Amino acid sequence: MIIGITGGVGCGKSTVLNYFKDKYKAYIIEADKVAYDLSLPGNPGYDSILRFFPEVKLMDNGFIDRKHLASIVFNDESKLKLLNSIIHPLVKEKITELIIENRENRYIIIEAALLIEDGYDNICDEIWYIYCDLETRIERLNKSRNYSREKSLEIINNQMSEEDYKKHTDYIIDNSFDQESTHNKIDELLSKRQFD
Repeated sequence: MIIGITGGVGCGKSTVLNYFKDKYKAYIIEADKVAYDLSLPGNPGYDSILRFFPEVKLMDNGFIDRKHLASIVFNDESKLKLLNSIIHPLVKEKITELIIENRENRYIIIEAALLIEDGYDNICDEIWYIYCDLETRIERLNKSRNYSREKSLEIINNQMSEEDYKKHTDYIIDNSFDQESTHNKIDELLSKRQFD
């Protein structure tokens, strides 16, 4: 069974992924990590990024300075679209390969912030939206990443709206409370599946 996990920044998707991995021995695919690997030297994304973003800085080891790249595209919609058009097809292709390689796993979990926008509903059996109330998200982002309230809101407001997430997903996990509550909701959803 392939489950797509999505939700905005600070909603606690990693909590859900860790539980799937620890309790259900699920094979986890994180689109951001796949994208990172594809942008390393020797991979197809690396050359394309340097070709289309010649201004991007490189680190001492030759790796792309991801913070600098993010600063280039963050407030420029056309450059962000260009970057996405380079990386996202490569990521989707790699994820498809990983699914085939790990199809013996009972659960394969794909986590991506742009799961819906990039059409992963064609790959996944179900899409789960990890929801969390706004104030809890802001508090978590402050604790985990030291983001100010203003920075958190800026990022959140640039992401898909709660209403749009709900429209395009099969199930909602409310992750606004403690981890035990979230774990119980996951168990409850999975217990309804007849994949034994």
